[in-house]
Amino acid sequence: MSVNPSDGLGKRLARYRRLAGMSAQQLSDALGGQLSRVMIANIERGSKKDVTVDQILAIAYALQVPPVVLMVPVEEPMRWVRVIDGRQKGTVANLRAGALAEWITYWPSPFRGDRDRPDPAMAKANSVAASFTLARTMLRLLKEHDILTDEVDSLAQKVQEDPERGDVLAERQAELESVAQKLEDLGVDLTNFKIDE
Repeated sequence: MSVNPSDGLGKRLARYRRLAGMSAQQLSDALGGQLSRVMIANIERGSKKDVTVDQILAIAYALQVPPVVLMVPVEEPMRWVRVIDGRQKGTVANLRAGALAEWITYWPSPFRGDRDRPDPAMAKANSVAASFTLARTMLRLLKEHDILTDEVDSLAQKVQEDPERGDVLAERQAELESVAQKLEDLGVDLTNFKIDE
């Protein structure tokens, strides 16, 4: 029998809240009161299922767990989960919870091939290493970008005092542009947003 993704959300929330050693009131406090203790209790009982993405992300952050563990029964990876198949109007696809969790965490779509029986082993073999490699590459390049940005800023000030350092500045700026291009190619948005944007 398949279940909806929201089925069991309350049990999962209660489980991870307890694992975090928090009471419902402590979780509410950690969320700045955005969800009251009563609302948390209602979610855990299953009487409140209309939990927003914002709320799931906030709860997961407060509990220090990946949001996917609240969204999908990852503790039962072979359980069938119903999802609306947006590719074919009005149809329902049944996916294994493990495959759905992998898909949510940016692994290949389980809709490839036999959409009712996605092959989690294939998804893992083809993408787990690639996903982690991509993440490590992005993080390495972001760190390199930050270091080069600081160097360029520092050198720009020193060039005003000592124009002979202009060559070093130009070299570092070229390196910075190269790293920025690599990050852009990976889909990283380097816009320097302010906290309230």
